Amino acid sequence: MASSVLKASDSIAGVLRRYLPVLLGTTAMAILSGILVTVLDDATYLRRFDPSLKAQMSGWSLVALATVAVFSNAMMVCGRRWAGVVLASYFAMCLMLVVPTLQYHPHTLAYTLGVVCPLCGLLLLNSERHREMRHSLLKLRVLRHDGGRAADRSA
Repeated sequence: MASSVLKASDSIAGVLRRYLPVLLGTTAMAILSGILVTVLDDATYLRRFDPSLKAQMSGWSLVALATVAVFSNAMMVCGRRWAGVVLASYFAMCLMLVVPTLQYHPHTLAYTLGVVCPLCGLLLLNSERHREMRHSLLKLRVLRHDGGRAADRSA
C-alpha cells in the first residue's frame, strides 16, 4: 500500500490527481443511482397515481436521495468515518428499490443501469484507493483537530 498519510510536501495537484477520480466516480454513481431509482419507481410503483401526485412524489424523492448522497460525500471529505457507511447504505437501498421492479417489466436499459450503478458505487467504495482516501482524510481531520488544541495550549 502506498503512503496512506498525506505529507506536507505533497502538492494539491498530486493529491487531486490521486483521489479525485475515485471521489468523482463514487459521486457520479450515487447521483445516477438516485436518478434511476426515481425513474424506475415512477414507472412501476407509482404508475397508478395521479400524474401531478406522481410528479410531486418523484421530485421530493429525488431531492431526498440527492441530499443524502451529497451530505455523505461532504462528510467523507471532512474525514468522518461513518460517512462511508451511510453511502454504502445508500447504494444498498437503491439496489433494493430497483431489483423488485423486474416484475413490472421495466425498460431493459433502465433496469440494467439501475442495478449496475449501485453495484459500481459499492465496488468503488470498496476499492483500495477509496479506502486509502478515507484513511488519509480521517488522519488529516485528527491532525487538524489536534493542531488546534496545540495552538490553544501555547497561547
